[in-house]
Amino acid sequence: SRRSSLMSQQRDEHSGNAQHAIAAIQQTLDDLKRFLFLNTSVKLPLKISEQASALKEGVESFLSSFSAEELVSEGNRREDPAKCSHLLTTNPGLERVAASEVRSVCEVGGVRPTFCGCPGYVGLVGVKAAERLQELRSAHDILTFHGNFVLPEGGRGEELVQAICQGVQDLFPQLDAVMGSAGSFRVRSERIGSMRRMATKEGKAPGEDRAAKKARTEKAEDATSEATEEVLTPSKSDEHGFQSSQVEREVGSVLHEKYKVRADMKNFEVCIRVDIVMDKVLVCSMPNRDQLSRRHKLAFVRSVTLKPNVAYCMIRMSGLREQESLLDPFCGGGTIPMEAACMFGDQAGRLCGCDRSKTVVEGAKANATASMIENLVEFMELNARALDRSFSSNSFDVIVTNPPWGVRVGKDADLERIYKGFLFSSSKILKVGGRLVFLVQRCEMVLELVRKSGLFRILSMCAVKTGDLVPTIFVLENLGKDEEKEILKTQVRALTPLIPNPKASGPSATEQGEQAEQEA
Repeated sequence: SRRSSLMSQQRDEHSGNAQHAIAAIQQTLDDLKRFLFLNTSVKLPLKISEQASALKEGVESFLSSFSAEELVSEGNRREDPAKCSHLLTTNPGLERVAASEVRSVCEVGGVRPTFCGCPGYVGLVGVKAAERLQELRSAHDILTFHGNFVLPEGGRGEELVQAICQGVQDLFPQLDAVMGSAGSFRVRSERIGSMRRMATKEGKAPGEDRAAKKARTEKAEDATSEATEEVLTPSKSDEHGFQSSQVEREVGSVLHEKYKVRADMKNFEVCIRVDIVMDKVLVCSMPNRDQLSRRHKLAFVRSVTLKPNVAYCMIRMSGLREQESLLDPFCGGGTIPMEAACMFGDQAGRLCGCDRSKTVVEGAKANATASMIENLVEFMELNARALDRSFSSNSFDVIVTNPPWGVRVGKDADLERIYKGFLFSSSKILKVGGRLVFLVQRCEMVLELVRKSGLFRILSMCAVKTGDLVPTIFVLENLGKDEEKEILKTQVRALTPLIPNPKASGPSATEQGEQAEQEA
């Protein structure tokens, strides 16, 4: 009863905060309209009133898409498969984009990003026409959800493996339908994060004072090197004290003993997924044999290739529509233009990719041919720092790309020079109001360059886990010019006639600086 009362209170607080936010937006909009009415001489460069209205509608739409219980975070509760029937997996950080795509593909009763507090997992409630989930382009896998549980705190190694097996046994009633009719099966397990990261997230145990924390730290430092290696610095392949293969083997034995079904690693009929995300375990079955993100036929494969599902999410974040043009100045194997071609088909606008390497450009063309979309995309050999030499102004609606991250470029100065040239040339060929979306590892460097340029407005930034790295997706709006500088120049020109003896000969210091900057 107390827990129910607390949940009700939290829901009321969320609802109250949301309504307060909407009311504040409406009040700001009304004040702005009143200000513009009283000051008819004011000319604003942007339609702020329309943007405020759109923002208000967006907030209301966003809140209406979630039920009250979805606004309450309960990561450790056991979910009812009757309520949450499916999960989809994607890159951690892209859950909201995937949830948005789900609503556009099929009818669902509810969507839960970061399901049970698990990054990269999206829960689906009340799915109608579940077969359409296979059309999702932002997902890696579509999973049928059977149950979840939490690993015991403080456990490690074999103890946790046995806890997982016991948890699977508790879910036999939910697994009967899928395992009872199977002729063969296999178990697949994926692990994300570690128990230690969850245990030390807050820095100290609940109720632990500073002295107790200091004593615990000193005790850990005085421990043996073997214990230190095991507890304080778990290796990348042994973050939970066990490996995924152990879970697959032990859970497979439990399922075989229960259902007497033959295990087959290749020619299986049913694949049971037992995923460990920090301290949580998700038990599912996987209808698709291969990942949905492995959809392009590639004749040319680079050592580092952007996954198609990440490319799709970036294109979706750009707002690209039918008949609109897209450019990828660092196309690599051509994943982004190819993904856009698959999204829009014959309704696609101009889809162009370029790279400074002739070998890479030829490889991208080969990939497009292998995927039978060579008539929808074009690739050319160009330098991303000099795009304005090959394309005229307002040539593209969006630019979506994955520039080099600096692993092989060399010094930071070289990478900064690439990014700076890329930003300036992109602003010249991108339509005013067009979007520039790119994925980079050196996010702080890029953030500083964007702010200094004054050519773009930052719409959003989204950190994404790809492999063992966490790069950032930037979504920028092209302003076409430095608005603050233009406003300043206008004010200076307006006051210049007030100077008694303005210098009529030669350019001013400001103009000289601008000329030097343009030449550079």
